[in-house]
Amino acid sequence: MCLFKNIVLFVFISISIKSQIIEQNHIMSNETNNQFEKCNFDPKHSSDQLKILGDGWGYNYDSLMLDLDKWNESPYVEVDSFGATVQNRALWELKISDYIPSFNNRTRITIHARTHPGEIHSFYATREIINILLGNSELAQRFRKHTFFNIIPMYNPDGVELGYGRENANGVDLEREWDKENPQPEAAALKSLYLKYMNSGYPIKIALNMHNDGGAELRYFVYHHENGTSVDYTIIEQEFISVVRSYWPEGIVNWDAVVTWTEGTPTHYPESWFWLNYQESVLALTFEEVTTGSQEDFVKTAEALLKGIADVIELEDLTSIEDRDSFPPRKFQLNPNFPNPFNPSTKIVYSIPSNNVYVKLSVYNILGQEVAVLVNNIENAGLYEVFFDASGLTSGTYFYRIRAGGFVETKKMLLMK
Repeated sequence: MCLFKNIVLFVFISISIKSQIIEQNHIMSNETNNQFEKCNFDPKHSSDQLKILGDGWGYNYDSLMLDLDKWNESPYVEVDSFGATVQNRALWELKISDYIPSFNNRTRITIHARTHPGEIHSFYATREIINILLGNSELAQRFRKHTFFNIIPMYNPDGVELGYGRENANGVDLEREWDKENPQPEAAALKSLYLKYMNSGYPIKIALNMHNDGGAELRYFVYHHENGTSVDYTIIEQEFISVVRSYWPEGIVNWDAVVTWTEGTPTHYPESWFWLNYQESVLALTFEEVTTGSQEDFVKTAEALLKGIADVIELEDLTSIEDRDSFPPRKFQLNPNFPNPFNPSTKIVYSIPSNNVYVKLSVYNILGQEVAVLVNNIENAGLYEVFFDASGLTSGTYFYRIRAGGFVETKKMLLMK
C-alpha cells in the first residue's frame, strides 16, 4: 500500500474529539467482546424516529424498488436478486462495473446496508456511493474500469416493513448470525453470495458493513484489535481508516476511537466470518454513520470512502497493454485468467516491476503434473499477456503458477468443454 506519506499527521490527531465522544458515552473504546454492541441502539429513539419519518423510517421497500428501476437504466449496473427473506421479499444487489473484458486485475468491493432497519442514514450514505459510481467523474470512470462493486442497499427489508429497529421478521438480529449452523435466510443468502465471490477469479478485497450510531456525533470505523486479528491486519486497518479520514477529518474520527476484539475474535459478525476464513486477504470493517447528518454530509461520507478505497487499491488508469512502458507496474502480480471458466483458450496477464527477471509460467493439472509451459525466459518490467490453448486437455480444474525472481503465485482455472 502507498500514498500515505501525506497523511501521517492525521494518524495521531483527533484525541480531543475522541475524548469528547467517549465522555458522552457515544462511542465505546477498548470494549470486550461481550460488552461491545454496534450502533448503540436505543429502542425509544428508534421508535420515535419511525413515528416522525413514517413507514420504513422514510425509505421502505417500495422506495427501494423505485430506485432499483432508476439505477437499472444505467449501462453500468446489473440489478440481481441473490435470495429471499423470511417473508419472501427479494434481496437485491447492484453490480457496478463497465463489464468490458480487459487485461487489468479488477478489485472487488462489497457494501451492504440496513442490516438494522432503523439505521436509515447508513443507506443514505450508501446511496450516495452508488450515485457517484454511476456518474461521469474521472474517479467513477476509473472505478468502473478497474473494479467490481457489489452493493446490497437493503439487507433486511422485512424488518424495514415491519418497523423493527434491529431484527428481521423472526425477531433475530442478522448481524449476529454468521456463526450459526442454520442462520436466518437473509444471512444465509448473503454469506452464500460472499462465498461465491471469494471463490471466483475476483475475490473480495474490501467489505464494508454500513451502520449508523444514533448517539455518535462523528462517524467512525469499528476497529479490530490485534488480539482478535493480527498485527499485520491492524496495520492495514490503520492505513485504510487514516486515508479515508484524510478526505474528511472534521467528520470522521481517527482509527483508535473505537477499539474492539481486545479479548479475541468473536464469531458471530460478518467481519468475523471474513477474518476467520480469509485473514489479511480481506479488509472487512463496519462503518458507523451518524443520525444528525445532512444530505451534504452523506455526499462527503461517500466521497471520503471512495477516495480512500481508490488510494488504498492504487486505482490506476492503464488503458491498454501497449501502455506498459509508459506505466511500469509497481509490483509483481498474477491476474485472474479471462474468461474463466473457458473453452478452449483463456488469457493470463501478469506484471513485472523490474528488469532482467527470470520468469516461468506453467500450467498444472489437479494431480500437480505440469501440462504446459507458457513462459520460460528473462523479461523486463512491464505488463504481459499470454494465451493458453487447452484444446488437447480434458475438462476439469487446472492451476497456473508464475515464478518471477522470488515471487511465486498460483491461481485456479476451470476448463469446461
